[in-house]
Amino acid sequence: MIGIQLFLFIKQMPQTGNLQTPQFEKSTKSKHPNIHLILLDAYPGFVSLKNHFHYDNEELKQYFLQNNCYVFDTIYSNYKQTYYSINSLLNMQYISYLDSNHIKKYSTILQQTNEINQNVLVKLLQQNGYHFYNNSIFKVGDKMPINSQLKFSTFDKLLIRNIFWNRFINDNLWRFTQGRLKINSVYDQLVLGQFYQIQHQITDAKNVKNESPAFTYTHLLMPHEPYFTDSVGNLKMNISENETTEEERFIEYLKYTNLELKKIFHQIKSQDSTALIIMMSDHGYRSYTNSADSTAAFNNLLILYSQQLNPTHLSKIHSNVNLFRMIANDFFNQNLPFLPDTLFDINEEAAMIQRISL
Repeated sequence: MIGIQLFLFIKQMPQTGNLQTPQFEKSTKSKHPNIHLILLDAYPGFVSLKNHFHYDNEELKQYFLQNNCYVFDTIYSNYKQTYYSINSLLNMQYISYLDSNHIKKYSTILQQTNEINQNVLVKLLQQNGYHFYNNSIFKVGDKMPINSQLKFSTFDKLLIRNIFWNRFINDNLWRFTQGRLKINSVYDQLVLGQFYQIQHQITDAKNVKNESPAFTYTHLLMPHEPYFTDSVGNLKMNISENETTEEERFIEYLKYTNLELKKIFHQIKSQDSTALIIMMSDHGYRSYTNSADSTAAFNNLLILYSQQLNPTHLSKIHSNVNLFRMIANDFFNQNLPFLPDTLFDINEEAAMIQRISL
């Protein structure tokens, strides 16, 4: 057994990639804004919500337009899995070394986790005097995640994911959270514990830090499943026993997500009107039961607030990979070229990648 586990451990170690990260010059600007990145996991864009859920998210759009935000009608993530998407976003580039030979589920994610931790965005900001606050689900800039419920949140946790005991716990403990096998203490720890972690993150996201300039990265698992509440935030104590469809539960939780997003934005703006506030998602909804076009799961949310935004430059952003390239150019005197907009549909089980050009 020890030999088998050692073999599995070595087999899942990540291969070395050749991520070619941009090089930066120190900004010549004397003052930089506080930056708040509010990332909502699996939040679809306006197009997908209307086309596939028949839900018009116009009220949210109008709220942010009335608050002098730039709202992207159509924007796409470049990957529809969180690890790849966040890696690409924070490193401002595509994961060029990925091909069918490199897609081995856990070893690939190990590599993404490590590159998220060492991303170039945080290095650029720290080079320009920023204090970094990690309110996310990942280890970033060597700072631990605030949401400790996730078993894949750090390189170390993921590295030992496949040893026998952890595989048994991860694959079977959830069975005691629902139905006739339900154990309340297990349900409270695994399910409701995640909800309370998210509430803690929301509270932290509203607080503008005293040290300036500051970069705060908040990553909320909303409206990602499980769908903890109804549309006004009432907690559902038996999530898996709800009689409504998954898509109906998703829209209810998305409405609650909208309420919290507006509260976070209002609180930050009222304390720091000069901040750069980025509200976006890492990808869209991925569990369509009806027919959806090949780009539906990539269609995501992106809303920006800043007194220094350049509409001409914003109009050139069509996918997430170029967002921080634009910000680096406009706010930090960089000269990074925009990359061609490409979507990568990765099937980890089949070890296949399909490129989709916009």
